[in-house]
Amino acid sequence: MVIQISGWLVVDTRWVMHSVMLESLATRTNKQSLMTWSCLVVIVLQTIAQETLDSKGKEFIFATPLCTGNTVYVLVIPQSTETVNVTISAQTQESSEILPGHVFRSKVQCMELEWGQVSTSVIKLFTTQEVTVYVEYSEDNYLVFPVDSYGSSYTVAVATSEARNNSYFVVISKYNTTINITLSEQLMNQVVSAGSRIYSSGSMIYVVLHENEVFSIQCSCNLSGTTIISADNVTVLAGSFNMLDSNYHIIEQLLPMSTWGQRYIFSKNNWVSENISVILIGKGPPTMTTIFLKDEVIQQQLLEKQPLYMYLKVIDYVAIETNSSVLCVLSLDTLDLQNGRHGAMIVLTPLALFHSQLHFMADAGSILLDLILQEGTNNNIFVNQTNALRPFERPLLSVWGMFLVPNLQIDSPYLVKTVNDNRYPFFSSITWRKQNSCRIYNMGMRITSIYDACVKTTSPNGGNGDGIDNDCDNRIDEELHNGKDDDLDSLIDEDTVFSKDIEQSVPRKDATYVLTHYQEETYTLSASVLSVVVSIIVAILAVVCFISGMFLADRLRRGPLLRPSRVSPAFNT
Repeated sequence: MVIQISGWLVVDTRWVMHSVMLESLATRTNKQSLMTWSCLVVIVLQTIAQETLDSKGKEFIFATPLCTGNTVYVLVIPQSTETVNVTISAQTQESSEILPGHVFRSKVQCMELEWGQVSTSVIKLFTTQEVTVYVEYSEDNYLVFPVDSYGSSYTVAVATSEARNNSYFVVISKYNTTINITLSEQLMNQVVSAGSRIYSSGSMIYVVLHENEVFSIQCSCNLSGTTIISADNVTVLAGSFNMLDSNYHIIEQLLPMSTWGQRYIFSKNNWVSENISVILIGKGPPTMTTIFLKDEVIQQQLLEKQPLYMYLKVIDYVAIETNSSVLCVLSLDTLDLQNGRHGAMIVLTPLALFHSQLHFMADAGSILLDLILQEGTNNNIFVNQTNALRPFERPLLSVWGMFLVPNLQIDSPYLVKTVNDNRYPFFSSITWRKQNSCRIYNMGMRITSIYDACVKTTSPNGGNGDGIDNDCDNRIDEELHNGKDDDLDSLIDEDTVFSKDIEQSVPRKDATYVLTHYQEETYTLSASVLSVVVSIIVAILAVVCFISGMFLADRLRRGPLLRPSRVSPAFNT
């Protein structure tokens, strides 16, 4: 797609190269020599596309805590049909090529962490095309977020039990930064060691991290509720394990606070046990929480700085709704082909960050696909390269207008993907199992800031692209400015996207705007980029004027190109 913006040619990429060649041809007198004045000006424009970041990328940094005695693999899934080159850098550097229709799975070097210390125990992964990356342990796995999706504020949420009574978190930095860690006030009499010091409940830990460094803490306690604030963007892992057997280990990458949401759905399949633990953490005043099961509704109040733990029996789904943004984490068991249990920790994706794109391939084994989607999405999802998925041909549960499609058996070659122009947001998870192992893969998501504000507006043109939920439906700026009820809530244009028709409108905010799923992405230039463009245009005009002035001065000094000879005598005779 090519868009014309104010006379500049802007292509559908983040960086655009547009070169302008100015030439001036000057004719010299006598020998009529030819001289070319040329000036090549390369303008680099950064377009701020209102397409939000997501969980696929080209650069990743990850850690492998508790890798000693635990075989750890990295799974790289291309998100395109092009050949992908992969480079993994740890203690040594290795490069591989992924051919179209294939995935890359390789054992990674064990880079064990030093608890309570800063270290360089990270692994870097680079690719030439966008990919999705998973780190796999024998029990669990986690989806690795690309470095451009990191955040600056996190709260730890981790599930512990009698079998896994030790918890930890890991902070990974791409750039030099400082982090402030405030330990949870729920530690009670437990203490945490970092370096040579001992910290108790509510204590603050100040850490300086340099490029590609990591800091980690573990204790025989539950670290849920610990906050991590960084000067620059970082990412955080959390997990729990058995001190006597580190193979009994669950792990997940946490979401930044800015991406927490108010609505979550988990669709349970037949390979997941019915007993599920839910952990909720809020970031503000007391929050009313409503949990919807198929035949039961539970209400709880989530207090500030106090994680809420619930132990539920889930038959088919659990839906969670709150009146302010929260982080939602699940702890559950999956069942292998021998009915052996394997622990898993999942950070749920808010409905507001459901994605519209997916490409997944897996190793040999059995696979169940679970979908949460809107009606119409089924025509845009393909299984095994054929349109074999017909989810609406059977009775389905519907929650908040989203249809739950569990237990879809996927056959070899285990390929699931969406068409490139799919605009319907949906969520999916894949449960993979063999004789003695079973893992859940949390599928991709968009990663962008979500406003906390919920301002009930019923008048037309409400908000007008302000990034605020103006009709309290947990969707932001979803209405088109067209005088129609686009979201079918009996209100017209009450939560509209930005419209040029309204002069007194709130401008878009690049960092916090959440893209509507109902129209094509729009492209704008930021004020800083526009100022650069204007400056370069002025410079070009100055060069043109200078060259023209030089040429004109030369013509005036030397006179016409063909000067007539003088015929008048020098003196009278």
